[in-house]
Amino acid sequence: IAEMGTSMGYIDMTFSTKTQVYIFEFKVTQGPASAIRQIYKKRYYEKFLRANKEIICVGIKFDGQNRTIGEWKAEKLQQI
Repeated sequence: IAEMGTSMGYIDMTFSTKTQVYIFEFKVTQGPASAIRQIYKKRYYEKFLRANKEIICVGIKFDGQNRTIGEWKAEKLQQI
């Protein structure tokens, strides 16, 4: 799902399986760590906490010059 609304903003993209929820945040000028910090700061994960699924935060930085993914980082949601 793209641009899923929350009370704190819009999640760039989510993807859900039977056991996991992936929360994606995309950046062009900042790195993937900054994208993951935004997921935590804006509490994008909150709407998925009751789903009893593992939550994976994914930060992706695009390489504008090459029009590809430049860097990415993924981590399991840390205990809140």
